[in-house]
Formats: sequence, structure tokens, C-alpha cells
Amino acid sequence: MPMVPIVDSILRGPEPGRVKAFVVYPMNALANSQLHELERFLEWGLPRDARPVSFARYTGQESEERRTRILAQKPDILLTNYVMLEYLYGPSWTLPTSTSMACPAMMSTTSWTPSGPSRT
Repeated sequence: MPMVPIVDSILRGPEPGRVKAFVVYPMNALANSQLHELERFLEWGLPRDARPVSFARYTGQESEERRTRILAQKPDILLTNYVMLEYLYGPSWTLPTSTSMACPAMMSTTSWTPSGPSRT
């Protein structure tokens, strides 16, 4: 998946404290691969405080503590799978009206600020 348009959008309009892009993969292996590519593209050679875009993987592979920390930090880009996306929103959620579909595998929203996963 081309990440350049997503990263460009985040760099042009930084808004800390909100997830700007969900990247949803059908398999954890794809999310893992993309995580590695984002690390190479956005972190290698840069000091931690000079990294302009934050990102995290939110799958069943992370501990509950790590997932809680990810949600509290609200990275710019959240790599996930459809199971964890449903876990975040619950089984009967609908997309906010501000959601745009940049491509079939990516959802971008300007209003997602959950306090953490909850099941209702």
C-alpha cells in the first residue's frame, strides 16, 4: 500500500492527539511488513524527538498493556486488522460522516478519539 500520500497529508496538517489514518490489513503478516517499512521510511537515522509522524501496530500480537498505551498515545497512523478494528468500535459501529476512502484498505477519519477498547 502506498504510504506516501498518507504521510504527506499528516505532514501538511499535523494534528497531535488523534489517529489520522487507519490502515486495515486482512492478515497480521501484512501489518508486520508495513510496520517494518514505516520504521525504515520514518525512523531510521532520525533522533526520537525529530520523528515527524507517529505510527503503531494494533493487532492481537501486542499485550493488553501495549494496546492500552497505543490508544492513549493516539499515533498518526494505526496499522491494524479487521478483527481489532471491530474490537475498537464494537460489533455495530458505522463510519463517521467525515470518513473518506482513499483506497479500499485505508480509512482516514478526522474525528476518531476513543478512550480505549470497549465492548457493549
